[in-house]
Amino acid sequence: MKIDEAQILLSLGKLPPERLPEVAVQALIDGLDCPSLCSLAAMDGYDSATLLRTFAECLEELDMPRMTEVEARRGLARLYAAQIVSGATTPYSGARKIWWESATPMCAELQDLVVFVGLASEIEDDVDPGRRAAYEQEILIAARQLLGNSA
Repeated sequence: MKIDEAQILLSLGKLPPERLPEVAVQALIDGLDCPSLCSLAAMDGYDSATLLRTFAECLEELDMPRMTEVEARRGLARLYAAQIVSGATTPYSGARKIWWESATPMCAELQDLVVFVGLASEIEDDVDPGRRAAYEQEILIAARQLLGNSA
């Protein structure tokens, strides 16, 4: 897991602090380096508070600003969008995750995620079962747009 992904998941309570040492090891393998990152990589079995404090020091040393909740929710939506585009998850499943884990509760800064809510809702409501493939194609297009790729 990349360090920016870990920051997103940790910010939203989706990553237990105990996993931070393995994130640090991967970051070192990926070529990142700072004193706190090296320390964190060796902190297997440490308490959560120490792990979180050291991770925050890593972010500061790597000049990675701390994320707001909205930034983390958008980042999570982008992670799910990447899974949709890569085929790692179905369009419906990814859109539903964006709906429930990123877009809810809705705020002005995340209005562009409403498309995932609407399309996943259409599939769930089964209003027109024959349109599922079309809805899933629209989800794929929206995921690409969220990632900044061409449709």
